[in-house]
Amino acid sequence: MHTRKVLTVFVLILVLFYLLTFGSSLERVQAQDQATNTPSEGQLLPPNQPALGLIYDGLELAGPENGPCKALFKIPVISPGGEKVRELCTHGPDPFPSGVSIIQDAAPLSPENAPSVNLVECDEDGTSGFRTQVIYARASDVPDRYNQYLSSFKQWAADADAIYRNSAAETGEDRHIRFVHDSNCMPIVQNVVLSPTGDDGFGLTIMELDAMGYSRSDRKYMLFVDANVYCGFGTMWDDDQSGSGNLNNIGPSYGRIDTRCWGGLIAAHEHMHNLGGVQISAPHSTSGYHCWDEYDVMCYADSPDSPPMRII
Repeated sequence: MHTRKVLTVFVLILVLFYLLTFGSSLERVQAQDQATNTPSEGQLLPPNQPALGLIYDGLELAGPENGPCKALFKIPVISPGGEKVRELCTHGPDPFPSGVSIIQDAAPLSPENAPSVNLVECDEDGTSGFRTQVIYARASDVPDRYNQYLSSFKQWAADADAIYRNSAAETGEDRHIRFVHDSNCMPIVQNVVLSPTGDDGFGLTIMELDAMGYSRSDRKYMLFVDANVYCGFGTMWDDDQSGSGNLNNIGPSYGRIDTRCWGGLIAAHEHMHNLGGVQISAPHSTSGYHCWDEYDVMCYADSPDSPPMRII
């Protein structure tokens, strides 16, 4: 009888140990699964991780349907009257990359020796046709730093263009971002004031910009937002078809960069998402709309597969 009691207690201890050890491990696995950057059927929105700039509030799961958001999140764009104007897609927020401060705003560049002409590639009249519009956006309760950072926004836009140009040169090509620019080939930076809550989330920012008319089908919007919510966030479509019918060829598309990540690198990254990169069908895709094959502005080991980075 005594032996049976000892065995019973021993079994209970083993069960308790299993629950504490493996149950805790299961919770960690579930948390990691929920933290992936792309949704799947039956999955909840990932938990917010503010320290990484990963905030998912306002997004919707795309669900199992086979549409342009099939492996993405949805961003509903609602009019001031409460009607759904359109629906955009996104893979979700991008985390802070290594080397970027998560506690300090990017400092303005020194205006000394800043060029006054030919900062970006001139293209016809600077406004007609498909173009990228640079915007500085702030909430009405945030101090206006437009003049303080204006030359920096122009330079960062040019830095993003340089990334495209240098990448194209590797294969003997010449590519540029076609900006909205003035007669001196300088990017035009719009100064936009949002409501006090207009900077709280990517969807809210898009809705207010849409209502202001920044919703042109021939525009990609490069947004330098004076807020500390995200690092970067971009809209894109799950569409890898060739030709003019690709949904990523038209706008409106939005790439938001918050103050701690202001610069050409993140601007180029989110702008490339606006153009459709990186599709899951691309060679060496992470399955999370990035890549794992080289030193590249679009490559880092993200969810859901988190493949190890390799330099091929």
